Amino acid sequence: MSKSAQLNGYDINANKNQHVTLDANRLRTYDVGVETKLTAMNTTLDSILVDSDAIDSSLNTIEANSTLQASRLNNIQNWVGTADGAGGGDKSGVMLKSIETTLDAILVDSDAIDSSLNTIEANSTLQASRLNNIQNWIGTADGAGGGDKLGVVMSNILTKNTEIDTVLDAIKGDTNKLSSIDSNLNVLKGNQQGENGISWLSSATIADGSLSSEISVDKFTQVRIYGTQSGSASSQKIWGSNTSGGTFYVLDSSSNAVQTTISGVYYLNALIQQPPKYIKIGNDSGGSLDFTLYLSYANV
Repeated sequence: MSKSAQLNGYDINANKNQHVTLDANRLRTYDVGVETKLTAMNTTLDSILVDSDAIDSSLNTIEANSTLQASRLNNIQNWVGTADGAGGGDKSGVMLKSIETTLDAILVDSDAIDSSLNTIEANSTLQASRLNNIQNWIGTADGAGGGDKLGVVMSNILTKNTEIDTVLDAIKGDTNKLSSIDSNLNVLKGNQQGENGISWLSSATIADGSLSSEISVDKFTQVRIYGTQSGSASSQKIWGSNTSGGTFYVLDSSSNAVQTTISGVYYLNALIQQPPKYIKIGNDSGGSLDFTLYLSYANV
C-alpha cells in the first residue's frame, strides 16, 4: 500500500508526527472494507478477463476473416472482368477495347448502310415514277401517253383485218384480179431473177375480141413474150397502158405475138421494145382460146 494511503479518510503521512492509537477492532473494520473493495475489484477484473477472452476470440475471428477477405480481394483483383471469370482469358479492359473496335466497325457499316438505304430510297422514288409513266404510256400510239391506247389500236387492227378479209374474198372471186396479182408477183420475182422466165398466163381462157389480165413490165426496156395458145391465129395483138386498170391501147404490129405451128402446137413469140408500164394480150382468133405465156426481160 502507498505511504500516502488513507485510512477512513485519515492521512497517516500527513499526521506522522502525531501519536495515533488504533485498537484492534478499528483495524479489523478497515481490513474488512479493503477486502470488500478488493473482492469487488477482483470480480470486476474477472469480468474484464472474461470480456478480454471474448474480445481476443473475436479478434482472432476478425483476423481469420481478414485473411480470407484479403485472399478473396486478391482473387477479385486478378479475376474480375476476365473472359472465364476465374482469371483466364482477356481482362475486361482488353475485351472492352475489342468491343469498342467492333462497335467502331459497326458504326462504319451503319453509315454505309444508311448511305445505301438513301440511294435505295431515291431509286425507289425514281422507279415509282417510271412505273407510273409505264402504266400511263404503255400501249399508246406515240409511246408517251399520247394517242390511242393499246386496246383501241388492237380494235382498229381487227377492223382493218375485217376489211382486208373482205377485199381478199372479193379478189378470190375475181379470177382476172388474181391473174393480175399473180402476173405482178411474177414480175417482182423476175426483178430478182434477172432474165429468167416469168410465168404470166397459165391456161388462161380469153374470149374472142377480149384482153387478158395485165402484167407490169415497168422499168424494163425489152420484153419478150413466149408460150402457146390452144387454137390457130396467125398473130395476136399486144396492148399497153401506163396506168394499172386504165385504158389499154394496141401497140404497133411489130410488137404482135406471131404464131409458129410445130407438130400441131401453136407457139407464140413477141419482142417489145420500150414497152409501156402495163401490157395485155388480145384474142382475135374468132373463138375462145386458152393461153399459157411467159415473159423474159432486159434493161439495156
